[in-house]
Amino acid sequence: MNIKLNIDGKEYEVVSREQKKLPKTWDELKYEGGDLTYLPISYIALRKLEILRDIYNDGWKPDWTDKAPKHIIIFYSGEVDTYDNYSTHHFFHFKTAELRDEFLNNFRDLIEEAKDLL
Repeated sequence: MNIKLNIDGKEYEVVSREQKKLPKTWDELKYEGGDLTYLPISYIALRKLEILRDIYNDGWKPDWTDKAPKHIIIFYSGEVDTYDNYSTHHFFHFKTAELRDEFLNNFRDLIEEAKDLL
């Protein structure tokens, strides 16, 4: 399955988990959505993380009105932490704890670069 992203009115297609192999670095992702280098580093990191999060979730979007757990990454007292949440919106939300933990393991450095925006 491919994921279609709409950025500033332009539609981009990112190859998703079709091969069942998730990217472990940004460079492994074949992103063709345009140049991000004109943005400040923290914004570039956040945009990359958003794209990678959506790939890891394979099209899943959280329903914040239901009582099912959403597996999130948060900053607590200045440190990165994981948590299962039910209703509070968070940028880093995942359909399973395993995906969340794998994402954090693979992209902790990028998350640290973006933390001032979160």
